[in-house]
Amino acid sequence: MATKKFIGEFLRFFNRLFELLPAERELYITQSRRYRRMMSRRKSPLVVLTPEGPYEAAYRGGKLIGPWRRPDPPEGAYRPGG
Repeated sequence: MATKKFIGEFLRFFNRLFELLPAERELYITQSRRYRRMMSRRKSPLVVLTPEGPYEAAYRGGKLIGPWRRPDPPEGAYRPGG
């Protein structure tokens, strides 16, 4: 029965989508439950390039849940005896 529920939800989503103006449409998509759920599955930290260099931010559900921190340099960046 899950498919029926899914299809219903999907159709409602699209019907609602086309009633909206393009600007509102984007807002609706980004605030929809499906989109938020999809975004919340991103458990891995996001690397953001800042003027000071790359930083990692832990995102969950579109919210910043962890502090900014410098990501570890890749293995190849270590030079022995440096």
